[in-house]
Amino acid sequence: MHTILVCCGSYMADASPDSPDWASLPAHLLDTIVEKLIYLSYVIRFSIVCKLWLYSATIDNQRKQQHRALLARKQIPMLMVPFSDPKDNNSDGEGQEKRGLYSITCCKLYDFQLSLSYRKRCCGSSHGWLATVEDNYAITLINPFSGVSPITLPPLMQVDTYTDFSEMEYDIVKVVLSADPYMAPDSYQVAAIYSIFSLVALIKSDDAAWTYISKEQLRLASDVIYYESQFHVIDEWCGLTKIKSFSGIDHSIELEAIIKPDLTLRTIQSSYLVESSTGELLNVVHYLEQKDEIDQYVTWYFKVYKLSHSSEQPHPTWVEIESIGGDALFLGDNYSFSLLASQFPGCWPNSIYFTDDFITVEPIKPLGPRDMGIFNLVDKSFRMHYTHDPSHNGAHDVRVRIKSVGICGSDVHYYKHMSCGDYHVKEPMVIGHECAGIIEEVGTEVKSLLPGDRVALEPGIGCWHCNPCKEGRYNLCHDMKFFATPPIHGSLADQIVHPASLCFKLPDNLTLEEGAMCEPLSVGVYACRRANVSPETTVLILGAGPIGLVTLLAARAFGAPKVVVVDVDDHRLSVAKELGAAAVVKVSSDIQVVDKEVEEIKNAMGGAVDVTVDCCGMSKTVSTALAATASGGKVCVVGMAHCQMSVPLTPAAAREVDVVGVFRYRNTWPLCIEFLSSGKIDVKPLITHRFGFTQEEVEAAFETSARGGSAIKVMFNL
Repeated sequence: MHTILVCCGSYMADASPDSPDWASLPAHLLDTIVEKLIYLSYVIRFSIVCKLWLYSATIDNQRKQQHRALLARKQIPMLMVPFSDPKDNNSDGEGQEKRGLYSITCCKLYDFQLSLSYRKRCCGSSHGWLATVEDNYAITLINPFSGVSPITLPPLMQVDTYTDFSEMEYDIVKVVLSADPYMAPDSYQVAAIYSIFSLVALIKSDDAAWTYISKEQLRLASDVIYYESQFHVIDEWCGLTKIKSFSGIDHSIELEAIIKPDLTLRTIQSSYLVESSTGELLNVVHYLEQKDEIDQYVTWYFKVYKLSHSSEQPHPTWVEIESIGGDALFLGDNYSFSLLASQFPGCWPNSIYFTDDFITVEPIKPLGPRDMGIFNLVDKSFRMHYTHDPSHNGAHDVRVRIKSVGICGSDVHYYKHMSCGDYHVKEPMVIGHECAGIIEEVGTEVKSLLPGDRVALEPGIGCWHCNPCKEGRYNLCHDMKFFATPPIHGSLADQIVHPASLCFKLPDNLTLEEGAMCEPLSVGVYACRRANVSPETTVLILGAGPIGLVTLLAARAFGAPKVVVVDVDDHRLSVAKELGAAAVVKVSSDIQVVDKEVEEIKNAMGGAVDVTVDCCGMSKTVSTALAATASGGKVCVVGMAHCQMSVPLTPAAAREVDVVGVFRYRNTWPLCIEFLSSGKIDVKPLITHRFGFTQEEVEAAFETSARGGSAIKVMFNL
């Protein structure tokens, strides 16, 4: 007993078993001592000294029993994500990045910070322990939940040459434990995949050095799992090897090749080993495709195989399965994991949750969690479970639970063609930018909003450093981060973090759907501002799509005495008439008849056209706008259908017809909310279709919006 107590700390160096002070040690010191007692006999001998020591031993035993009970019940994994604490600043005044825990089923970032800096890479998560790499190539095991001391394992043998520590960090691919070192301190084992050859090393809790599997025996390991009391390794050719035994004394090792590698495989892939909820060993093959022209790879699709011991086959084989039933699989740097989705509300069955830190290969450069999502084995679809946002918990940010999202034409383009104009989707991206929701959390410096407030969100975040931003023209920011404009994720998600200054509180008489409609309405309001629409200006609107119709509503709210709307579609013209257009004119798509149609437009206006707003942006519509607008009038080009066009600009210039462009909007949300709240504008008739947020409804919503027809604004209600 004396020896054990001395090794717990210098406080006990001069203590004696006969000293009366031994029976009145501080409780925190007793707790520290009893945690070091591994064997039951030690605990018993400790507890009989006095009642206080007995109490400490009893409490420690209860804690361990609770820990065992927690381990016996499967918990849904959480993501470790960047967590910026505004109260923890460095010398430059910038928040130190830490790790937080994010629930992928509740879509919630918990107010819990792991002590491990986010800039220190974790190369494994197993039984609640995190594995990190030290600069001497040693692996440290950390349990941030139990309060027990970290465990530093011996350094691995370096196979490769490194120019800096970041390369070494990423050289250790994965670390897996056989058991919780807290519960089995003298019997746990560790397996590590390391080096550019993806070799495997093993160590037991009492070993002084690692035992290595040579390149000749096994290389290019993709994953390792502790299954049926032994480590199993799968390589990049789906070969499966069982590690039957290994010795830390003479470093001997016994391997059994269960399935030989299929060297004919040529696709870029990786494999994960997972034990299903029914105890079957699964091989989840993760197929990758190259991103751009550099060595970056993102998820393409998944296939799942189970280990089969069929009597019809002389050897075990992988057999592809189309379904994993009610299971949900969790893959990544963590110990691959499965659970029954039915036991966890919000968890998707028959699905694969995956995540991976994204790196370039030459040189090694971490780019953060860019490749993550949920793959459904039934319909082969992907969806997001978490969006990395460096603004999490910023002092001036708010967390918003999204409730209403409208579909824009750009969303349809991204959905159908993976591009819109010059923007191309090159990696998984959440779409949607017309949105409103309810505040769930506010940053420490936010004074204007409270949890529970209903808000409409302006989707563009300027840099506030470039000249346009400094001049107040932030919509022209050179580094604008705009929802659903690649590579920025959009708002069709359960919740997002956004600057409080871009979230506008809705009055009680407005719905969240109307809040979401502030975004398209802002385009019309800003166009009317740019064109100086007033009670003294007549307005011609070319195009009766959603933007043309909100421009009609805005022009009337600005006091325009007469608004004429032009389109090729009878149904949309009838809607424009119902919304207050003084007259409508149906035209064709033939540019040869512009002069004839201009005369029809002037007749419908019954006078001069002071302002024309082109909501199409095609050669014919711009030509029509220039010809129809009165001398000294103004043409406002909102639509951008054609990047280049041939138009009769010289005659218009000779008549001093001003041409102005519109790019999105700026400072429009307060006015939009005022127009809606006062009743000057009613956008509810524009919302023609409503959908929920299931996979089936999302697909149906986009197909409905893409078809057009009677659909004007398609709205999601989450």
